[in-house]
Amino acid sequence: MRPTDTLSTTFGLRYSNERKIFDTRLFRNASGVLAIDSPDNRQTWTDWSPRIGLEYQPVDNVLAYASVSRGFKSGGFNGRATTPGGELPFDPESVWSYEAGLKLDLLDRHLRLNGAVFRADYSDIQLTSVRAINGIVSAITDNAGDGRIQGFEFEATAVPVHGLNLTLAVGHVDAEYTSLRPDAQNAITDRFPKTPAWTVSASARYEFEAGPVRIAFGGDLSHRSSYYNDPNNTAAIFENGVTLLGANVTIATLNDRWRLMFYGTNLTDARYITNGLSGEGTFGTVDASFGRPREFGVDLRFNF
Repeated sequence: MRPTDTLSTTFGLRYSNERKIFDTRLFRNASGVLAIDSPDNRQTWTDWSPRIGLEYQPVDNVLAYASVSRGFKSGGFNGRATTPGGELPFDPESVWSYEAGLKLDLLDRHLRLNGAVFRADYSDIQLTSVRAINGIVSAITDNAGDGRIQGFEFEATAVPVHGLNLTLAVGHVDAEYTSLRPDAQNAITDRFPKTPAWTVSASARYEFEAGPVRIAFGGDLSHRSSYYNDPNNTAAIFENGVTLLGANVTIATLNDRWRLMFYGTNLTDARYITNGLSGEGTFGTVDASFGRPREFGVDLRFNF
């Protein structure tokens, strides 16, 4: 809807009704014990998710916007339960999201700037952790509590001269739990998993024609600040931050019939953790997955 030539509004509403039926049984062959016999578990969840948005464009190269929306993530059951009580359901997760931003095209579209601030208020956050229930190790998903994420994003794209493209992006996130359920206190600690406070990326690409082909030189840099890899905030799989560097050279015909690219990734051969699972309180072990090492490659493509 457009109340004026420069102002537009949007409104949406989604209704969700989800019904799940879950049957599970666990028979231990060695002892002959039926450890879990939990048939016909039923749960129904409903949710109303609205969205309201405003856009203001006083001139062609300026756009301001703001939005409010609600998101819904369905509940479920723990399908890999190993002990009675582990198969219990977990509730839906919901979030109210708020965002406002500005988009600018400047210098005859040689410079584009985008900026936004945001906040998300989460309720009944779903997290999975490894713990002992009735003396048996289980991976359990439950509702840890409520949380808040807020921050800002900034992006810039510049074309200072013909053929040269420069990009820069910076993001900052401040995330915290605002409340924790008492029964989740032993599994969840204070910092969100997989949530670095700062992310930065930059790239440069220069392209020019040389007879029947186009040649391009490119490079990219990305950085993530420190983050934990699990809800328990296990120190052994804490990542202290990582910076990755890549570069490439591309040769292509003017009609894009074929393209040949030489590239390298993680040129500094940084060693960093991408995922992890803690069993310190159960098996006494910690598992970690690492990012790909330095790699070089050649990519040849033909278009028929």
